[in-house]
Amino acid sequence: MAFHLTVAGSLEPLADALAEVLAQPLPGSDPFESELVVVPGEGVKAWLRARLSRQLGAADLANGGLANGGLSNGIVANIDHVFPATVVHAALGDDLELGIWTTGPLTWAVHEVLQARATEFGQRPDALRARAIADLFDRYTLHRHRMVVQWSEGRDVDSTGSALEPHQLWQPALWRAVQEHLSPDSSHLVPTDAQRMVERTDQLRAGTYQVGPHPHLRQRVFLFGLASLPSSHLEVIAALSTQLDVYVYAPAASAQRWVHVRDQLEPQLALPVGRGDPRMPSGVGHPLVTTWGRASRESHALLLDAASHVPATVVAPAAIAALPEPSSVLVRLQHDIRADLAPVEPAARPELAASDTSIRWHRAHGPARQVEILRDQLLHLFAETDTAGSPKFTPRDVAVLCSDIAKFAPLVEATFAGDPERGVPRIPVRIADRTIRQQSALLDTAGALLDLLDGRFRASQVLEFASRPPVGLRFGLVPDAISQLEGWAAATNVRWGLDSTDHARFGLPADLTAHTWQAGLDQLLIGSTMTDAGPRLSSVGVAPYAELEGDNVEIAGAFADLLHELRRTTTALRRDTTVRDWSDLLLEGLHALCDTSPDDSWQWRDVEFAINGFRDDAKVGEGWRSTVVPAAELAALMRIRLDASGGRPRFGTGSVTVSSLTAQRGVPHPIVCLLGIDDDLGSGAVPAAEDLIANNPCIGDRDPRSEQRAQLLDAVLSAGEHLVLVSTGRDVRTNQPLSPAVAVAEFIDAVDATVQDPDRDRASGGLTIDHPRQAWSDTAFLPGQLGVPSAWSFDQGALKAALARRSDAARAPFLSGPLAQPEPHAEVDHSDGVATADSVSAASVPTVSLEQLRSAVENPARALLRDRLGLTLTNPEELGDDQIPLTLAGLQEWGITNSLLKARLGGSNRSSSSSSSSSSSSPSSSSPASDSASSVISTGMSTDPSSADQIWEAHERARGSVPPGRFGDVTIATVGKRVTGLLSVLSTELDGLPYEPSTIAVRLDLAASLGTIIEGNVQGVCGDTVVAISPSRLKPVSILTALIDLAALTLHDPNRAWSLLAIGRESEGDSIAARRISMLDPTCALDALTVFHDLRQRALTDAIPAFAATTQAVFAGDLTAAAKAWSPAYDSGGKGERGDRWISFIPEFDVEFTDLAALPARLNEPDAAEPASGNSDPTDRNATDGDIERSPGTRLDFWAERLWGTVARLAAVEELSVEQLSVDATDAAASDSDGSADD
Repeated sequence: MAFHLTVAGSLEPLADALAEVLAQPLPGSDPFESELVVVPGEGVKAWLRARLSRQLGAADLANGGLANGGLSNGIVANIDHVFPATVVHAALGDDLELGIWTTGPLTWAVHEVLQARATEFGQRPDALRARAIADLFDRYTLHRHRMVVQWSEGRDVDSTGSALEPHQLWQPALWRAVQEHLSPDSSHLVPTDAQRMVERTDQLRAGTYQVGPHPHLRQRVFLFGLASLPSSHLEVIAALSTQLDVYVYAPAASAQRWVHVRDQLEPQLALPVGRGDPRMPSGVGHPLVTTWGRASRESHALLLDAASHVPATVVAPAAIAALPEPSSVLVRLQHDIRADLAPVEPAARPELAASDTSIRWHRAHGPARQVEILRDQLLHLFAETDTAGSPKFTPRDVAVLCSDIAKFAPLVEATFAGDPERGVPRIPVRIADRTIRQQSALLDTAGALLDLLDGRFRASQVLEFASRPPVGLRFGLVPDAISQLEGWAAATNVRWGLDSTDHARFGLPADLTAHTWQAGLDQLLIGSTMTDAGPRLSSVGVAPYAELEGDNVEIAGAFADLLHELRRTTTALRRDTTVRDWSDLLLEGLHALCDTSPDDSWQWRDVEFAINGFRDDAKVGEGWRSTVVPAAELAALMRIRLDASGGRPRFGTGSVTVSSLTAQRGVPHPIVCLLGIDDDLGSGAVPAAEDLIANNPCIGDRDPRSEQRAQLLDAVLSAGEHLVLVSTGRDVRTNQPLSPAVAVAEFIDAVDATVQDPDRDRASGGLTIDHPRQAWSDTAFLPGQLGVPSAWSFDQGALKAALARRSDAARAPFLSGPLAQPEPHAEVDHSDGVATADSVSAASVPTVSLEQLRSAVENPARALLRDRLGLTLTNPEELGDDQIPLTLAGLQEWGITNSLLKARLGGSNRSSSSSSSSSSSSPSSSSPASDSASSVISTGMSTDPSSADQIWEAHERARGSVPPGRFGDVTIATVGKRVTGLLSVLSTELDGLPYEPSTIAVRLDLAASLGTIIEGNVQGVCGDTVVAISPSRLKPVSILTALIDLAALTLHDPNRAWSLLAIGRESEGDSIAARRISMLDPTCALDALTVFHDLRQRALTDAIPAFAATTQAVFAGDLTAAAKAWSPAYDSGGKGERGDRWISFIPEFDVEFTDLAALPARLNEPDAAEPASGNSDPTDRNATDGDIERSPGTRLDFWAERLWGTVARLAAVEELSVEQLSVDATDAAASDSDGSADD
């Protein structure tokens, strides 16, 4: 029975030494008794199992077994692996009942003491503060056990026996108060865990306590690969060695430095020894051993001291073998570290071979690029082959160690998934150590539920919660349903809060019911039972949402169930109660909100284990603590538990293993990658001011900075053939170079001190690769540019982007050539974005609607991308916003203005039938940008505007469409004045006649001339005038769409002199504008429709620059105005036609005006033969304006003539004089939006 300490420079020789002992059973022992091996973590455990399996197990007995060259069968059995605390508790005996002074249970004892005696200790009596103190006391028990024993005895001293400072005296006082609280009889204090450990350890050492049979003890115990142990645990292990054999296999980064420490160390240290005490030898040699090896030196000093107090044997590391030649820079560096060699003079350093790639330092632009670069580096290594042509490396050979695993894990999983279609292979990868919350979707959902408790139930948060798989499965909400809910949330103005009680929690008026989920849901459900009859309220004051029908009702119902359960659960979890009751409520709530498939039912066990562990911390004997705890503090403590490490480990899977630096410490791999070493390691771990360990550190104390540097040193030594460092070298925004982290700089200095490079000042320059910001940079595809003979990147998609970028001077067109003409009715119906190929007309002649013509003329890029190719581009102004608005953005204010205009005109979606033709439903556009007749309010004008205003205001306030309270008053007043101005102009132009519009259904059989039938509705017809009144700005495109309606009406009834009256806002400012448009020659109506029909046909097959405002200015010869219409100045407040998301999506149109104007005409876009008009001299088509010059025969020339030449020949456009109403200063801030952000 003894303490057997074996030291080696790495884990491999230690594992071999362990195998030798395990292969020799103790004489007389039970052959079926298992061995006990203590390991520091799952990473070492998985590696050790694999290593032992190659040396233990059934051997070829015919060859005399393993000792005589027998072969292992690769199986290792009958070995139990446990963690250190398990053996320590077993050695001390279960009768001690340790654990009440650990952080979890101790939290509630401290909390109850602070609740009763808070002023006595000067500490906040809340659960979070109690947990921080409990965590501090727990560390004292492990690392300062003899100090707190003295506290229990009434001596207020620190770890060295010195008296505490006055501001520190509250700690021993609180310690004793907690001990009294945990003692049923105050006259007889129950010993603390520290007192019991010290007493039992002394008994063990003296032999007065004999270790009995225990499931976690054997006749001999093996401790393998432990980098450090708390001082209390080390004392127990040493004492245990007096009663059974304890084998300790400890790695030492530098064998030579270990020998120096052993030789200089005093025979027995009087612990604790302060850090910096001269009794603790340091030594001088290799700089990394000195700067990165302090934690390891201190741990070995404690092991040697422990061995000096008990019968012990110490096996020193083997002598360092001579360095083989030639050797890579990695092998040389590792040899120098193990031999503790000081750097030699530069001239004496060996040269770095040009082919040496054993160490690579990749510098990138940010975390995402780091992971992309690491992926490509591994793909290059996997492509290497041996002399037999077999791959040299496989994914199991790679360990990726991160300083911040939470940040990099999702990036690694996404990037390593690969993209075979782009030539990027998938790399199998496993994230080895996750937090408890990351362990399963159900635990993550539990964390998300807790996150909601202290928030406002923002729209985005609730939708994100609803989208989680366990929640979706419980309520039947598939991804498409979530998309529908997102649209409804925006349409019903949901911002935050489940109902008005959440608003009240944050001090908002109790009568502010809008903007909550309950308000939005009420609009949906009541709207499903009511017809759309304009602005109105239900009997309970709810504004109905009129567009809910069919299967959508089922989605709304399921979401209503979710909100009900969410409200019930969160209300319960926000109620102050006991730990036990709150834990039960949390589990009950998760069962109400979540479900799993049968295959994933195991996730419930993990959830129950986590919650029950939290609840059991509040156990007292056979009962439970009855203290009522604020719910917010309980939720915060539960989140801390879920965010702690302890998820299911995933080592030894055959994949690339990604973990923290700790999880695979010292585990050898052929390829070791250090990812994200960007910040100074341990720099964020600032010790608490009251932490007596940090204030007076001693050797062996935990020091995050030193520990992480020791882990880096172990990582460097564990790399077999390749060590890859990846860090951020340049700012991702400014491209400015960034200094490396201190640890990286120290490592690079060590490399420079190991080898020299005659071609460089620093040898590390040959190992450093600076990568471009973008994956599609040219250098990523040029051989030999980024440290490999071939091209660096495997991404064929990025290669195409690089090639396209190279030829950017002649920008490739969006389409290589025009598409074939679409089949009739095969475009995407833009009202819902769903292809309507099943609605092919039975007639042989295709049909085109007037609305399709208008839509193509308004935005030909949208016609190509959305209507033909089926693309959907998100409008930023339509994205959800979680803030209750105090002012309205442009598009929102346009919608409110248009809504009031409809209300004043008598309601929406009610039109009178034309006396001359039957009314039919038209394919109406939802686009607020449509300034054509299709957007006219086809209703009768209200005779009581004030009544309409009152109904409208109540409706919009109930919907949440206007800001709350007085903020809404300002908006309503501004909107009201604007609508009054529009209606005033309408009344003037109608010359006192009533506004009684009708809808005319048009069907034009143009098969002979255009090969198509054009049909549709023209709304807002008052006599021979089409009235188009809208809060939108009167833009050039409205002239074109008006001409479509006028041409259709003229062909429908050529005996009437049709005109169109357009009323809206000026192109700039907030003034009202009006124009009247009419046909110059009714016999040319077919010519107009021919032009617009041709434009639509071209728009569905090609990208055409038929942009109304830009081409109008080009036609007029004003290229400065054309450039402004295309892309106005940055500070002008507008975005121009280039800013349209559909137009800018097409690469050849996302250019400056000079480039757009230089696009040469296509073969099917010849120079127009017709003279333009009196506005433009056809002989001066190369007109210049300042620095802008238009080339002859351009695409803009063709479309300017095609569109505006047609208008000049066929239409009369009269700008009407309008008497403006006065506008207050408060109205001057009205939005410039013209509603052009349609989808």
